Amino acid sequence: MALTLLILLLSVGVTIIIIPFARAMSLRMGMMSDTVNEFRTHENIPLLGGFPLLFTLVTMVIVGIKLSGELELSESGILLIILLGGFLAFLVGLFYDIKIISPWTTLLGQVIIAVILTFSEINFIHENQIFSYGLSIIYLIGFINAFKLLDDADGLATGLAGIAAFFFGIIFYLQNDMFGLIIAGITLGSTAAFIYHNFHPAQMLLGSNGNYLLGLMVGIMAIFVGKEAFTLKTIVVPLIILAIPILDILWVLFQSLFKKQSIFNRTGVHLYGVLANKKLSLNQTVILFWGTGIILGIAATWLFHILA
Repeated sequence: MALTLLILLLSVGVTIIIIPFARAMSLRMGMMSDTVNEFRTHENIPLLGGFPLLFTLVTMVIVGIKLSGELELSESGILLIILLGGFLAFLVGLFYDIKIISPWTTLLGQVIIAVILTFSEINFIHENQIFSYGLSIIYLIGFINAFKLLDDADGLATGLAGIAAFFFGIIFYLQNDMFGLIIAGITLGSTAAFIYHNFHPAQMLLGSNGNYLLGLMVGIMAIFVGKEAFTLKTIVVPLIILAIPILDILWVLFQSLFKKQSIFNRTGVHLYGVLANKKLSLNQTVILFWGTGIILGIAATWLFHILA
């Protein structure tokens, strides 16, 4: 527990230190956002928010491996695989942000990342290996894109990722899972530090480089709740914690089909867009979703505790 708290606090500190460097890098690379829609009015806002998150992930995984006496050699190896996956997710998002690759090529990159991680033991444990691998790939790709969609509103993706990491951390503590606690602590610490710069009016944006990385980390945590035992409890509880991003991506898909428009043109089709149209401000809408995420997290944790 002491190591987890140390990693959490160090993650906050490292992210705070690296954010100014990320701003400077974003300016030098010309990665600045000029977005005007119903959720954002941005002029020259840095778009390299994934860099401090990635730097913190790399640093804290190394710290966790060095300081933890509870991790087995195989678990340390999996942490390094997660680092590889996180770097690739950041890179794919970065290439998309600077318009080197198309949306469909980006999706192919996500599939490759998910396959690499799934075949490197980041998967559900089930007697049917095809089912296990298939579901794991769906989780990873699904949550990468779910947090991409949520990031159309300042602070929403960052806040919900941090809330999810907090409740996953509680569950990993109940499972006595040091491996999961390290990942949850890093994600919670880095998002807690970044949210100050990401809340409306945002001073820095995640960009695809950041929301792909966050979505991947959340997907990994959801899988690792059921890593040791594939039961109704270990499947349902993560889905409750992540109900908002799941419902939002399903809503966007449904609305895109209903309106016969591309999913890449998502104007006005989000769940939070529905609330914003009910005269709530953007910040009120985001805080409402954060509050709902906390309530869902409490319910999921209680359910995990009472179910056998």
